[in-house]
Amino acid sequence: MTQRCSGFVCLHIGAGYHSINKENLYINLCKKACMLGNKLLKEGNTCIDIVEKVCCFLEDSDLTNAGFGSNICQDGSIECEASIMESKSKRFSAVVCVKDLKNPIMLAKRLLCNQSDEHKLGLSPPMIWAGKGTKLKAVELGMKLIKNKSLRSMKAWEDFLSYQKNAQRLLGSRDTEDLHSEDSVTENGLEKLYTSKKKEDIKVGNQKDLQEKESERLDTVGVLCIDVYGEMASAVSSGGIAFKPPGRLGHTGQYGASCWAFQYSPCLKVASCTSGCGELLTQTNLAKSAADYSANNEILNFNSYLLNEFVHSQYISSSQMRLCGLLVAKFVNEDSDCFVDFHIAHTTDSFCIAFTTGEMKKPQVVMSRLNLKTKGPVSQGFLLKL
Repeated sequence: MTQRCSGFVCLHIGAGYHSINKENLYINLCKKACMLGNKLLKEGNTCIDIVEKVCCFLEDSDLTNAGFGSNICQDGSIECEASIMESKSKRFSAVVCVKDLKNPIMLAKRLLCNQSDEHKLGLSPPMIWAGKGTKLKAVELGMKLIKNKSLRSMKAWEDFLSYQKNAQRLLGSRDTEDLHSEDSVTENGLEKLYTSKKKEDIKVGNQKDLQEKESERLDTVGVLCIDVYGEMASAVSSGGIAFKPPGRLGHTGQYGASCWAFQYSPCLKVASCTSGCGELLTQTNLAKSAADYSANNEILNFNSYLLNEFVHSQYISSSQMRLCGLLVAKFVNEDSDCFVDFHIAHTTDSFCIAFTTGEMKKPQVVMSRLNLKTKGPVSQGFLLKL
């Protein structure tokens, strides 16, 4: 393969609220992950290998809601999701409701690579694997299974107990253990955990007190990469929303909602990844929509884009808070001129991202926070020569 550029890696550690007290911890995690990405770029690794390895690094940290330390379901178990997509073949692969793997992104990546083998057998290769099927496939591929409880972190367990108490209070005299039964999932009281009481509060940001925000951990870490060969990949991994019912499917495993990597023309590729409220990201198909917007417009305004296509989207009718974070990278490769037009945008209180190129000595980290005066989405753009 011919080297075409220096390469690019960017990542985020979830949209939500990042405590100011822990800001240095978040920044250092992003720096280390980006340094790993930089090293892998210089070694000539492919984009799908790079996003997998960097995503694994983030999954292993208890600061993220992915892999170890993920949010805990109502029944005390942990169910993870991960997906990956690459621009060259336009293939997508995802695993959902995964309980027995330390790094679900590793299985998603292996299944992506195996799709070409399925084609050779004349079979239609599955894109998405769920529940027990992920366990059986992981064993078939020689991956090590672990005990579900080993994915728990102390912080996630403390948050789980707090959500249990809140749910019991909202449901009145019902026993908290009843929350684990199927008929309790749709109770009006439990729905209050997920929806806003005031419709005028739905736009952006979290209208919560500091104590609630400290435990706010929305879903999905994400990684984008342009390798030195000019190909792109996107990967995401998530532990899902806090106190979710077992079996709940977030946006991470859904095509077009979580990650996107696509070649729009011989000299134009775009990759994106999203984080936030999975149901809303799925309804708006935000990852694909944002990439399409980037590919079809020279001048990009992601503040306006999020207002039109997410906050005021015609596809959303619920009164849920419009919570999302978005990374989009547009790679233009014309003759010897290669550059990436990279944007971040979010409606959550904060969004921590980092990026590097193969030539940067140090990664750049951005802890973006909402402007309390404007009360609208926040976005930033970067133009980098590769």
